[in-house]
Amino acid sequence: MLRLENGRHVRAKLHQVSVTGGLLSLEQPLDEGIKVEVMFHIGSSTVRNKGAMLFPMWATKGCLQPFRFLDFSEEIEANWNRRCKPCSTWALPPRLFP
Repeated sequence: MLRLENGRHVRAKLHQVSVTGGLLSLEQPLDEGIKVEVMFHIGSSTVRNKGAMLFPMWATKGCLQPFRFLDFSEEIEANWNRRCKPCSTWALPPRLFP
């Protein structure tokens, strides 16, 4: 789920994620450079952080659009590494996060 600066929510499928950002599948691309709040679940943890949308790429259905995290604090990164390191070898399928 993405929350735009105007308060609007946009659903997205999360394809890839790392400590620097990730790749989303969207029905319609968002403008490059807009600031968003990115929210998704990994196991029982919820990741919620500010991000910036990067240049979209059109796909068969909708588009793939990368984003980068902004203000990823050392505390959040340490928590991320602790929770995600055990699952780093898993092949996680894309999920729709309401």
